[in-house]
Amino acid sequence: MTWVPLALIASVFKSLATISEKEILTKESTANYIAGVSFIIAICSLPLLYFTEYTHISAHSFWLIYIFSIFSVVSALSMAFVVKHLDISESSALFATTPIAVGIFGTIFIGEILTATQVAGIIVSSLGLFILEFRHKNRHGVDINKKEHDDDHPIYGRKKLYTILIIGLVAFGLSSIGDRYLIFYKGVDPMLFLVIIQLCISLNMFAYEIVKNAFMKPTETRLKLIDPELLLQKSFWGNVIFIISHRVTHMFAINLVAAGVLNAAKQINAVFTTILGGKLFHEEDLLRRTIACLVIISGAVLVIL
Repeated sequence: MTWVPLALIASVFKSLATISEKEILTKESTANYIAGVSFIIAICSLPLLYFTEYTHISAHSFWLIYIFSIFSVVSALSMAFVVKHLDISESSALFATTPIAVGIFGTIFIGEILTATQVAGIIVSSLGLFILEFRHKNRHGVDINKKEHDDDHPIYGRKKLYTILIIGLVAFGLSSIGDRYLIFYKGVDPMLFLVIIQLCISLNMFAYEIVKNAFMKPTETRLKLIDPELLLQKSFWGNVIFIISHRVTHMFAINLVAAGVLNAAKQINAVFTTILGGKLFHEEDLLRRTIACLVIISGAVLVIL
């Protein structure tokens, strides 16, 4: 059981990465943050090429990695937008549903079959979502948890956030299925895959920067692949360290236990993030959100295992 401490450490790093991301996004644009993080991590990943066998990867696999990297960018931008504009104690619980998206897309695209246990997990997670998003109303029929911007604000409207969240979950599911297909079915070295897809993500963000800036108005803030102001923030570098630490500990743990078991154990990071992040940002209704998160990850664990 030597993998258990590594799984817990990876979960803690994942939670710290999400919380520090929330702190950064309170002041920075989503696109600038994703661009900066993806570029720095791509550079930091390059030394891993020394430990990989990169001469036997086919051109077909390489192009598939690039295609799946597009889904990764869409997922990262969508989920960062949700983290920026939604309470972290709520968004972390919502993100715990990602294994369900992966399970559903695995069934659709690579022929994996949902078992009765996985179906039960989806039902349990759906119950958790109901607990999380149930809107309490007073005797006048007014939602007591409703915030001023929930429905009518053009950017922060709850319906728009949910739409972006669904887009992010779909993109994450497709990206994860692509990862699984290339590593387990095409035999791509996982470490090599990590380096290439990170470089592809940076390339995609560079292309996104060019296209977005070309259509922006002169008065709008331009997107920067490398934002000097962002690079000067201690919180940004702390976030990068947490992300890399999470990936390294995950990599060590994956050599000791099956990926499904590890990913199931790491779902606890959603609870860490909900409680710790909720307290740090002084968010309301934390008990209900924690209970909902526990129910959601219980279902997610059933789906993963």
